[in-house]
Amino acid sequence: MNSEFRIFVVDDDPDDQELVTEALGMIEIRSVQEYFLDGQELMDRLVAEKAILPDLILLDLNMPRVDGRTALSRIKSNDKLRHLPIVILTTSRSEDDVRSCYRLGANSFITKPARFEELVSVMEKVCEYWSEVVRRPGV
Repeated sequence: MNSEFRIFVVDDDPDDQELVTEALGMIEIRSVQEYFLDGQELMDRLVAEKAILPDLILLDLNMPRVDGRTALSRIKSNDKLRHLPIVILTTSRSEDDVRSCYRLGANSFITKPARFEELVSVMEKVCEYWSEVVRRPGV
C-alpha cells in the first residue's frame, strides 16, 4: 500500500463530511482526505495543471451546481481520469440511481448507513479493498 492513501470526498453536507472524516479516523488504514462541495469543485481539482490525483473518490449524488451523476460521467469519459475508482456514497436507495451510476461507470454504489458504527465498517472495507486488495494502473 502507498504510504498515503488519498481520498477525495465529494458531498455538499458538512455533517456528512464530518461523519466520513470521523469514520476514516477510526480505521487502521491511514488516509489523507480532500473535501469538495460539488462536482464542479471536484472537476476543477482533477483537471488542474499538475493535479495530484486521488486513489479513491467518494461521490455523493445530489449536490448543487454539478451533481454526482454529471461528475461521474465527466470523469469516466476523460481518458486521463477514467481509471480513478469512484464509489457512490449516497442516501439514495433508488434502483434507478443504482442502474444509472453503474451505467455511467461507477465502481461501487453504497447507500450511506444510518448508524455511525456501520459507516466505520463500510469505510474500513472500502479503503481496505481499494488500497490493499485491488491492483490499479500506475500503483
